[in-house]
Amino acid sequence: MNNALFAWVLPCGNQYQIAVAEYQMVEFVQNPACIEVPLTPAHCRSGLIWRKHFAPIVDLARLAGASHTETMNGVTIIAYQPQPHAPVGYLALRNTAPPTRVVISDEQACPLPEDYPQAWLELTLSCVSIQGRATPILDLSRLGMKPRPDRRAA
Repeated sequence: MNNALFAWVLPCGNQYQIAVAEYQMVEFVQNPACIEVPLTPAHCRSGLIWRKHFAPIVDLARLAGASHTETMNGVTIIAYQPQPHAPVGYLALRNTAPPTRVVISDEQACPLPEDYPQAWLELTLSCVSIQGRATPILDLSRLGMKPRPDRRAA
């Protein structure tokens, strides 16, 4: 396993889990103070202020089509760049349990499951088997959230 990398597995609810690269996960926040955001999609109805940044809270299980989701245990703050040289953006992924750090390698690559959520297809980079479960690796910058420029610098 000379090509092994660390990653985090995030339980998203309704038996969904995803993996993100180790460098993308910034922090796990239990019991976040959520701010409701009106007129937003069902999978992104709230956010939180995290270290002076607004981070939208994304419910990937709801994006996958779940009509209700399990109780939130916390959120994982994810850092992403929508394109090279762009400012770093943050979002919070809703979790039903704390993330787990794992080692993944190319040998774990596997096909997407038959019941894979259609809404996740354009976000999917790859899929790996972790403890016998097909676990997608998603490009979370494709969720369409662009970091806002810091207006204080002007």
